[in-house]
Amino acid sequence: MGFSRTRFGRRLFLSILRWTLPVVGALVIAGYVSAMGAALATVRRTSREEARPAVARMLDEMQALHRYAWGAMGIFAVAYLAMVGVARRMAALADELERLTTFSLHNARAPLARIQADAQAVADGTLAAADGANAILQVSAAQLKVIADYTNIVRNFAGFAAADKETFDLAGLVGCLADFAALQARHVAVVRDLPAGELTVRAHRPLVAEIVGNLLDNAVKYTDAGEVRIALARARRGVRLVVADTGCGMDRAVQKRMYERFYRADATSDRPGNGLGLATVRAAVGFYGGTIACASAPGRGTAFTVHLPLKVMREKPVF
Repeated sequence: MGFSRTRFGRRLFLSILRWTLPVVGALVIAGYVSAMGAALATVRRTSREEARPAVARMLDEMQALHRYAWGAMGIFAVAYLAMVGVARRMAALADELERLTTFSLHNARAPLARIQADAQAVADGTLAAADGANAILQVSAAQLKVIADYTNIVRNFAGFAAADKETFDLAGLVGCLADFAALQARHVAVVRDLPAGELTVRAHRPLVAEIVGNLLDNAVKYTDAGEVRIALARARRGVRLVVADTGCGMDRAVQKRMYERFYRADATSDRPGNGLGLATVRAAVGFYGGTIACASAPGRGTAFTVHLPLKVMREKPVF
């Protein structure tokens, strides 16, 4: 996500730095002052004849102290950088809290107004009860889907999974989701390139399913003809997933904003969706510390490549 962009998040980050940096500097300075004071006290206690060996010994001790001070400064530097990381994380979480509050207040208003209008129409007799109930059900279902998607994004970004890790066959899961996508998209072919046998991993099944399902859903949604191809393979330090299509593609302007929440390109605004699919994918990939890359061009389709550093338990071929 990058550095905090909200005023509250920046204030929190800068406040932490403002209080930690003087503390580190004061500790280093205090160490030097204490050492110098002890050295001067030693010189004062000695006679002039004894001063030379005492001063020589004091210089040796000061050189050793100098080395120790550099080591201490290195330790403080590492601790300070760790504190900077914590400050960045706290500021980013403050951003998420502000976004969640804004989302809750802003995006719930229109659906509630629609539900109120339909209910009032039914009460006035201008709308049949069955039609009003269906309209309210559709609006409620759509809003619940938006809330669930947004909650998953915030949870994944914060580093909390909705379920515990489990051991499961990733190839089987991807195959089931590909079958479901094929049923939803009779106008395009869904081509699979999956391992011949089981590819068992240790991960959160619902979270991985969100990644695969959202990428497949987008590919099918924005492909009017041709095919959607999904490939899964074991990669170095994890697994690699590729979802490619022959759809409308995206220009650079759209690619720069495609992970933004609720963003939808003008050219595809007539397609169903809430603008949270790719934001959900990126948050889930980030939860695992993975990477996602996109290659797309208008009229030439889109390909997403995801690398997830999942622990592969075993890869059993089928004979």
